[in-house]
Amino acid sequence: MFPKVHFKNEKKLSVFGELLFIYKIMKKKTCNILIMAVLCVACNSCTNTDSRITSVNSRYTINLDSIPEVQHTMLSSIFKKVKTIILETTEESLIGRISDMQVYKNYIFILDRHSSHKLYTFDTTGKFVRVIGNIGNGPGEYMYLRSFTIDPKKEEIYLLYLNKRINKYNIEGEFINAITMDGGVSNHIQYHNDKLYVDSYTDYMLKEIDPKTGKETNRFLKRDKYNKGWNESSFVSNGGGFMSKLSKSPKFRDLFTDTFIALNDNRIEPYITLQSKYLVTHSDVERVKKNEKEFSKRLAIFKEKNKIFFFKCYFETKNHIHFAYNHGYKVYTVLLDLQTQSVIKTRLFNDLVFVQNTKISLPSMLFDFSTSEGVYEWLNVQIAIEKMNFFENIKNGDLSPNLDKLEELKKLPEDSNPVIFYYSYD
Repeated sequence: MFPKVHFKNEKKLSVFGELLFIYKIMKKKTCNILIMAVLCVACNSCTNTDSRITSVNSRYTINLDSIPEVQHTMLSSIFKKVKTIILETTEESLIGRISDMQVYKNYIFILDRHSSHKLYTFDTTGKFVRVIGNIGNGPGEYMYLRSFTIDPKKEEIYLLYLNKRINKYNIEGEFINAITMDGGVSNHIQYHNDKLYVDSYTDYMLKEIDPKTGKETNRFLKRDKYNKGWNESSFVSNGGGFMSKLSKSPKFRDLFTDTFIALNDNRIEPYITLQSKYLVTHSDVERVKKNEKEFSKRLAIFKEKNKIFFFKCYFETKNHIHFAYNHGYKVYTVLLDLQTQSVIKTRLFNDLVFVQNTKISLPSMLFDFSTSEGVYEWLNVQIAIEKMNFFENIKNGDLSPNLDKLEELKKLPEDSNPVIFYYSYD
C-alpha cells in the first residue's frame, strides 16, 4: 500500500544477552582484551541508575528526513469502518473537555481535568453510567484530578489528584483506599505489571511507585539524556506522556524526546527511535530557557526555528503504528504499515467522516486510545474553534453520507457532550 522503505526491526536483548551473543561469535578468537571489555560493560550496566533500560537498539529506527512523503492519505485506506458514539448529555454527565479517554470492556472512561475535574463512565453506546468518586476532601473524594489508569487484571482504577495523592476504586466506582506518593509532583499515571509509573520533573522523567504504599521503588530516563534537559511539565491534555495505555506494552515519551520508550514485563527499553537534522537539541533547549520564561513563547521559538518536536496522537494496532509531530508550524503524520514493513510521512484526510471537497477546516484528529483492532478519536465540540468548524461542516453538508448516525449529528445541539468516532478494520 505504501512505498517500500527500510527501517530497522531488531531483536530485543538484555545487556548480558547481547554480550553472550558476541562471546559465542568470538569464542574461537577469545583474547584478554575482549574479556576485559565484556567485564567492564557488564559492571557498568549493573551500577546504572536506569537499571532496567536495555542498551540495545530500538525495534524501529526512522529517519524523518529520508522517508517518502505522500501529500495526502485517506483514512479509508487504513480503516474500513467508523462507528459514531454520541455521549449522552445530562446535568450530571456534562463534560467541559476531554483530557483523556480509555475503553475497557463495555465502558468508556473519560477524564475532564479542565472544567469539571471528574472521571466519567459511559457505556460503549454513549449512555451515561456514573461519575467515579466525587469532588471533596473526604474518603473516596478528590480535588484537582490530574490523571487515571486502569489495572485490567484486578479491574481497579487509580486516580491521581493534587499531583501526589492516589485514590483506588473498583471498576464499578466503589472506593477502596488511598495512598500518598513519595517525592515531587506528578501529572500522569500508568499501571503496568503490578507497578504504578508516574512522570517526574526532577532529574528523571519516570518514577516507579509501589501501588500499596506509594513508595518510590525505582526511577528511569535521565532528562538530560532523554529529553534534552527539559525538566518542566509539558503535557496538560491528551493523556500526557503515556500511550497505548491498556496494551501489553504501554509507551512513554515527553516533549523533546526522540525515542518512544516501551514498558515491558521486566525492563524499560527503546521502542521507536527518530532521527532528523531538525530535531531539537540540548543546546536549543538551554538557549530558549535562558532567553524566554513563558512556556507558549518558548514553543513558538522552536516553531520559528523550524524544529521537530512534540510527538503526539500515537496509536498502535495489529496493522499500523501512527503518530504526528510538529515540524516548525506544520504538523505531519508518520504511518508504519506493519504488514508490508513500510513507512511514509503524510497528512491524513478523514474521508470516513467528511466528504473530500469540504471547504471548511476540518477538526483536528485527536487519536489517543487504541486497541489491536482499531482506534478512538474524540471531537471536543466545546472548544470554540472546534465547535465552529464542526457545526459549519454539518450546515454545509460536509459529513459523509455513509456515516452512521448522520441524522442524529445533524440535530446535535451546540451545548452537547463531545462526539467520539471509533475506526476499525472490520
